[in-house]
Amino acid sequence: MSWIFHDIVFYGSYVIAAYLVYTFLKKVIRFQILWIIFRGFLALVFVRARFYEPYKIVVKETMIDVWFKKNVVLIADLHIGAYKGESYVQKIVWKLREINDIDAILIAWDLTYNPKKIDAESLEKIFSAFSQIQIPVFFVLGNHDIEKPWPDLRKNLVDAMTKNWAIFLHNDVYALWNVNLVGLWPHLWGEDRVTILDQFSKVDNVLVLTHNPDTTRVYKDQTADVTLVWHTHCGQIRFPFIQDLIRPHIYPVVGDFDCGLYKDSASRLYITPWLWEVILPMRLLNPPQIDILRLR
Repeated sequence: MSWIFHDIVFYGSYVIAAYLVYTFLKKVIRFQILWIIFRGFLALVFVRARFYEPYKIVVKETMIDVWFKKNVVLIADLHIGAYKGESYVQKIVWKLREINDIDAILIAWDLTYNPKKIDAESLEKIFSAFSQIQIPVFFVLGNHDIEKPWPDLRKNLVDAMTKNWAIFLHNDVYALWNVNLVGLWPHLWGEDRVTILDQFSKVDNVLVLTHNPDTTRVYKDQTADVTLVWHTHCGQIRFPFIQDLIRPHIYPVVGDFDCGLYKDSASRLYITPWLWEVILPMRLLNPPQIDILRLR
Protein backbone atom coordinates (compact mmCIF):
# COMPACT_ATOMS: atom_id res chain seq x y z
CA MET A 1 0.00 0.00 0.00
CA SER A 2 2.97 2.28 0.50
CA TRP A 3 3.37 2.86 -3.24
CA ILE A 4 -0.27 4.01 -3.44
CA PHE A 5 0.37 6.44 -0.62
CA HIS A 6 3.54 7.71 -2.29
CA ASP A 7 1.73 8.21 -5.62
CA ILE A 8 -1.10 10.03 -3.89
CA VAL A 9 1.36 12.33 -2.15
CA PHE A 10 3.47 12.83 -5.31
CA TYR A 11 0.66 13.62 -7.69
CA GLY A 12 -1.49 15.19 -5.06
CA SER A 13 1.22 17.80 -4.54
CA TYR A 14 0.51 19.09 -8.03
CA VAL A 15 -3.14 19.48 -7.16
CA ILE A 16 -2.27 21.30 -3.95
CA ALA A 17 0.19 23.56 -5.80
CA ALA A 18 -2.40 24.36 -8.48
CA TYR A 19 -4.97 25.13 -5.81
CA LEU A 20 -2.57 27.42 -3.95
CA VAL A 21 -1.68 29.28 -7.17
CA TYR A 22 -5.35 29.59 -8.07
CA THR A 23 -6.29 31.03 -4.69
CA PHE A 24 -3.33 33.43 -4.84
CA LEU A 25 -4.22 34.70 -8.31
CA LYS A 26 -7.84 34.98 -7.29
CA LYS A 27 -6.81 37.29 -4.47
CA VAL A 28 -4.46 39.23 -6.75
CA ILE A 29 -7.10 39.74 -9.43
CA ARG A 30 -9.66 40.67 -6.81
CA PHE A 31 -7.44 43.47 -5.58
CA GLN A 32 -6.46 44.33 -9.18
CA ILE A 33 -2.75 44.19 -8.40
CA LEU A 34 -1.83 42.96 -11.86
CA TRP A 35 -3.92 45.67 -13.45
CA ILE A 36 -2.28 48.27 -11.23
CA ILE A 37 1.19 47.01 -12.20
CA PHE A 38 0.27 47.02 -15.89
CA ARG A 39 -1.11 50.55 -15.74
CA GLY A 40 1.96 51.71 -13.85
CA PHE A 41 4.21 50.19 -16.53
CA LEU A 42 2.26 51.96 -19.28
CA ALA A 43 2.55 55.24 -17.37
CA LEU A 44 6.34 54.87 -17.05
CA VAL A 45 6.70 54.06 -20.77
CA PHE A 46 4.58 57.07 -21.70
CA VAL A 47 6.56 59.44 -19.47
CA ARG A 48 9.84 58.18 -20.90
CA ALA A 49 8.61 58.40 -24.50
CA ARG A 50 7.01 61.82 -24.13
CA PHE A 51 9.13 63.77 -21.63
CA TYR A 52 12.55 62.13 -21.41
CA GLU A 53 13.76 60.45 -24.58
CA PRO A 54 12.89 63.24 -27.08
CA TYR A 55 15.27 65.57 -25.22
CA LYS A 56 18.11 63.14 -24.50
CA ILE A 57 20.59 63.80 -27.30
CA VAL A 58 23.15 61.01 -27.56
CA VAL A 59 26.49 61.14 -29.38
CA LYS A 60 27.52 57.90 -31.07
CA GLU A 61 30.85 57.04 -32.69
CA THR A 62 31.03 54.58 -35.58
CA MET A 63 34.09 53.29 -37.42
CA ILE A 64 33.63 52.83 -41.18
CA ASP A 65 36.29 51.01 -43.22
CA VAL A 66 37.12 52.90 -46.43
CA TRP A 67 40.23 53.82 -48.42
CA PHE A 68 40.73 57.27 -46.90
CA LYS A 69 40.85 58.91 -43.49
CA LYS A 70 38.28 61.49 -42.41
CA ASN A 71 36.30 62.32 -39.28
CA VAL A 72 32.86 63.78 -39.91
CA VAL A 73 29.76 64.49 -37.88
CA LEU A 74 26.37 63.62 -39.35
CA ILE A 75 23.04 65.05 -38.16
CA ALA A 76 19.64 64.95 -39.83
CA ASP A 77 15.93 65.70 -39.87
CA LEU A 78 15.38 68.77 -37.73
CA HIS A 79 11.77 69.16 -38.90
CA ILE A 80 11.43 72.71 -37.60
CA GLY A 81 7.78 73.46 -36.96
CA ALA A 82 6.99 70.18 -35.24
CA TYR A 83 7.23 70.51 -31.44
CA LYS A 84 10.75 71.98 -31.14
CA GLY A 85 12.25 75.28 -32.19
CA GLU A 86 15.15 77.70 -31.88
CA SER A 87 16.24 76.73 -28.35
CA TYR A 88 16.63 73.10 -29.40
CA VAL A 89 18.74 74.13 -32.41
CA GLN A 90 21.02 75.99 -30.00
CA LYS A 91 21.26 72.87 -27.81
CA ILE A 92 22.35 70.85 -30.84
CA VAL A 93 25.01 73.41 -31.72
CA TRP A 94 26.36 73.30 -28.16
CA LYS A 95 26.70 69.54 -28.51
CA LEU A 96 28.47 69.92 -31.85
CA ARG A 97 30.94 72.43 -30.41
CA GLU A 98 31.95 69.93 -27.73
CA ILE A 99 33.14 67.42 -30.34
CA ASN A 100 36.86 67.54 -31.17
CA ASP A 101 39.01 66.24 -34.02
CA ILE A 102 36.38 66.67 -36.73
CA ASP A 103 37.01 67.62 -40.38
CA ALA A 104 33.45 68.62 -41.30
CA ILE A 105 29.83 68.59 -40.19
CA LEU A 106 27.40 67.09 -42.68
CA ILE A 107 23.75 68.01 -42.30
CA ALA A 108 21.20 65.83 -44.00
CA TRP A 109 18.05 67.89 -43.65
CA ASP A 110 14.61 67.82 -43.58
CA LEU A 111 15.00 71.34 -42.22
CA THR A 112 11.25 71.78 -41.88
CA TYR A 113 8.19 69.66 -41.17
CA ASN A 114 5.49 71.52 -43.07
CA PRO A 115 6.95 74.41 -45.13
CA LYS A 116 3.50 75.99 -45.30
CA LYS A 117 3.61 76.65 -41.57
CA ILE A 118 7.13 78.10 -41.44
CA ASP A 119 7.68 81.85 -41.38
CA ALA A 120 10.42 82.28 -43.97
CA GLU A 121 11.61 85.51 -42.32
CA SER A 122 12.39 83.68 -39.07
CA LEU A 123 14.57 80.97 -40.62
CA GLU A 124 17.79 83.01 -40.55
CA LYS A 125 17.28 83.67 -36.84
CA ILE A 126 16.52 80.02 -36.08
CA PHE A 127 19.71 78.81 -37.77
CA SER A 128 21.96 81.66 -36.64
CA ALA A 129 23.41 79.32 -34.01
CA PHE A 130 25.33 77.50 -36.76
CA SER A 131 27.50 80.58 -37.24
CA GLN A 132 29.15 79.61 -33.91
CA ILE A 133 30.70 76.52 -35.51
CA GLN A 134 34.26 77.01 -36.68
CA ILE A 135 34.66 73.98 -38.97
CA PRO A 136 33.13 73.47 -42.44
CA VAL A 137 29.39 72.72 -42.48
CA PHE A 138 27.74 71.17 -45.55
CA PHE A 139 24.06 70.48 -46.09
CA VAL A 140 21.53 69.17 -48.57
CA LEU A 141 17.76 69.52 -48.45
CA GLY A 142 15.16 66.84 -47.81
CA ASN A 143 11.72 66.12 -49.20
CA HIS A 144 9.89 68.16 -46.54
CA ASP A 145 11.90 71.24 -47.51
CA ILE A 146 10.48 71.14 -51.04
CA GLU A 147 7.28 69.24 -50.29
CA LYS A 148 4.68 69.54 -53.01
CA PRO A 149 2.12 71.13 -53.28
CA TRP A 150 3.17 73.30 -50.32
CA PRO A 151 5.16 76.50 -50.91
CA ASP A 152 8.71 75.88 -52.06
CA LEU A 153 10.94 77.33 -49.35
CA ARG A 154 14.22 76.00 -50.68
CA LYS A 155 15.55 79.49 -51.51
CA ASN A 156 14.68 80.85 -48.07
CA LEU A 157 16.16 77.80 -46.36
CA VAL A 158 19.35 77.92 -48.40
CA ASP A 159 19.73 81.66 -47.80
CA ALA A 160 19.23 81.18 -44.05
CA MET A 161 21.92 78.50 -43.86
CA THR A 162 24.47 80.06 -46.20
CA LYS A 163 24.25 83.37 -44.33
CA ASN A 164 25.37 81.39 -41.31
CA TRP A 165 28.43 80.02 -43.12
CA ALA A 166 27.07 76.64 -44.22
CA ILE A 167 27.80 75.31 -47.72
CA PHE A 168 24.84 74.13 -49.79
CA LEU A 169 25.23 71.14 -52.12
CA HIS A 170 22.65 70.86 -54.90
CA ASN A 171 23.71 67.88 -57.02
CA ASP A 172 27.20 69.29 -56.62
CA VAL A 173 30.70 68.01 -55.97
CA TYR A 174 32.89 69.67 -53.36
CA ALA A 175 36.60 68.86 -53.00
CA LEU A 176 37.03 68.20 -49.29
CA TRP A 177 40.82 67.73 -49.20
CA ASN A 178 41.40 64.30 -50.79
CA VAL A 179 37.70 63.38 -50.78
CA ASN A 180 35.01 64.20 -53.34
CA LEU A 181 31.93 65.18 -51.34
CA VAL A 182 28.81 64.73 -53.47
CA GLY A 183 25.56 66.31 -52.32
CA LEU A 184 22.39 64.98 -53.97
CA TRP A 185 18.85 66.29 -53.76
CA PRO A 186 15.96 64.13 -52.51
CA HIS A 187 15.12 60.96 -54.36
CA LEU A 188 11.43 61.19 -53.45
CA TRP A 189 10.76 63.86 -56.09
CA GLY A 190 13.29 62.48 -58.57
CA GLU A 191 15.72 65.36 -58.10
CA ASP A 192 18.79 63.31 -57.17
CA ARG A 193 21.00 63.58 -60.24
CA VAL A 194 23.06 60.45 -59.65
CA THR A 195 24.69 60.74 -63.07
CA ILE A 196 27.26 63.12 -61.55
CA LEU A 197 28.82 60.00 -60.01
CA ASP A 198 29.70 58.77 -63.49
CA GLN A 199 32.73 61.09 -63.54
CA PHE A 200 34.40 59.02 -60.81
CA SER A 201 36.01 55.60 -60.85
CA LYS A 202 36.41 53.09 -58.06
CA VAL A 203 39.87 54.44 -57.25
CA ASP A 204 38.47 57.89 -56.36
CA ASN A 205 37.50 58.80 -52.81
CA VAL A 206 33.78 59.55 -52.98
CA LEU A 207 31.52 60.47 -50.08
CA VAL A 208 27.83 61.00 -50.90
CA LEU A 209 25.41 63.02 -48.78
CA THR A 210 21.75 62.64 -49.68
CA HIS A 211 18.31 62.32 -48.11
CA ASN A 212 16.86 58.98 -49.18
CA PRO A 213 18.52 55.56 -48.88
CA ASP A 214 16.52 54.64 -52.02
CA THR A 215 19.02 56.71 -53.99
CA THR A 216 21.60 53.94 -53.64
CA ARG A 217 19.29 51.63 -55.61
CA VAL A 218 19.83 53.68 -58.76
CA TYR A 219 23.61 54.14 -58.65
CA LYS A 220 25.07 53.06 -61.95
CA ASP A 221 28.21 51.66 -60.35
CA GLN A 222 29.57 51.32 -56.86
CA THR A 223 31.72 54.42 -57.19
CA ALA A 224 30.55 55.84 -53.84
CA ASP A 225 32.78 54.64 -51.01
CA VAL A 226 30.29 55.85 -48.39
CA THR A 227 26.73 57.16 -48.72
CA LEU A 228 25.26 59.02 -45.75
CA VAL A 229 21.46 59.24 -45.54
CA TRP A 230 18.52 59.61 -43.13
CA HIS A 231 14.76 59.96 -43.93
CA THR A 232 13.64 56.67 -42.31
CA HIS A 233 13.99 58.24 -38.83
CA CYS A 234 15.07 54.74 -37.80
CA GLY A 235 11.60 54.25 -36.43
CA GLN A 236 10.63 57.15 -34.16
CA ILE A 237 9.04 54.64 -31.80
CA ARG A 238 10.85 51.32 -31.93
CA PHE A 239 8.83 48.37 -30.68
CA PRO A 240 10.85 45.72 -28.85
CA PHE A 241 10.93 42.25 -30.44
CA ILE A 242 8.58 43.13 -33.32
CA GLN A 243 10.42 46.07 -34.91
CA ASP A 244 11.81 43.97 -37.75
CA LEU A 245 8.31 42.71 -38.57
CA ILE A 246 6.64 46.12 -38.79
CA ARG A 247 9.54 48.08 -40.33
CA PRO A 248 8.84 47.17 -43.97
CA HIS A 249 5.28 48.47 -43.59
CA ILE A 250 5.91 51.82 -41.91
CA TYR A 251 9.23 53.11 -43.25
CA PRO A 252 8.88 55.65 -46.09
CA VAL A 253 11.41 53.96 -48.38
CA VAL A 254 11.55 51.42 -51.17
CA GLY A 255 13.72 48.62 -49.84
CA ASP A 256 14.55 47.09 -46.50
CA PHE A 257 16.44 49.94 -44.87
CA ASP A 258 16.54 50.28 -41.12
CA CYS A 259 19.29 52.09 -39.25
CA GLY A 260 23.06 52.10 -38.87
CA LEU A 261 25.78 50.75 -41.15
CA TYR A 262 25.15 48.63 -44.25
CA LYS A 263 28.10 47.35 -46.22
CA ASP A 264 29.05 45.14 -49.11
CA SER A 265 32.35 44.38 -50.77
CA ALA A 266 32.74 47.79 -52.42
CA SER A 267 30.63 50.41 -50.67
CA ARG A 268 29.12 51.52 -47.38
CA LEU A 269 25.73 53.00 -46.51
CA TYR A 270 25.08 54.68 -43.18
CA ILE A 271 21.56 55.64 -42.04
CA THR A 272 21.43 58.02 -39.10
CA PRO A 273 18.58 58.51 -36.65
CA TRP A 274 17.15 61.98 -36.49
CA LEU A 275 16.94 64.85 -34.02
CA TRP A 276 13.26 65.87 -34.08
CA GLU A 277 9.83 64.26 -33.86
CA VAL A 278 6.85 64.31 -36.23
CA ILE A 279 3.21 63.25 -35.90
CA LEU A 280 3.65 62.44 -32.18
CA PRO A 281 6.02 64.34 -29.83
CA MET A 282 7.35 61.00 -28.62
CA ARG A 283 10.29 58.65 -29.06
CA LEU A 284 10.96 55.20 -27.67
CA LEU A 285 14.23 53.26 -27.76
CA ASN A 286 15.48 55.73 -30.37
CA PRO A 287 16.75 58.96 -28.78
CA PRO A 288 17.92 61.95 -30.87
CA GLN A 289 21.40 61.16 -32.13
CA ILE A 290 24.50 62.96 -33.36
CA ASP A 291 26.80 60.61 -35.28
CA ILE A 292 30.57 60.85 -35.26
CA LEU A 293 31.79 58.81 -38.20
CA ARG A 294 35.44 57.78 -38.19
CA LEU A 295 36.27 56.94 -41.79
CA ARG A 296 39.37 54.78 -41.97
